[in-house]
Amino acid sequence: MKILITGNKGFVGTQTQKLLHKNNIDVIGYDLMDGFDIRDQNQLEFVVKETKPDRILHLAAIARFADADKDPMLAYQNIIYR
Repeated sequence: MKILITGNKGFVGTQTQKLLHKNNIDVIGYDLMDGFDIRDQNQLEFVVKETKPDRILHLAAIARFADADKDPMLAYQNIIYR
């Protein structure tokens, strides 16, 4: 099985990735720190078509409440997939 994890370099994503690796599940990382932006639909679709994951686990988010409060639209854009 192959799982694409958005936000794989965040706290929850890192721990989830470790657990999946321990269970011999291949992980495809998709994180802003690597230049992958969940809000870029074309980029995400390209990666999905190229890597063909069996599942997508969406963990990308604005983690700090203060940041989400400061820019609610950005926080919202990180939770939806069009």
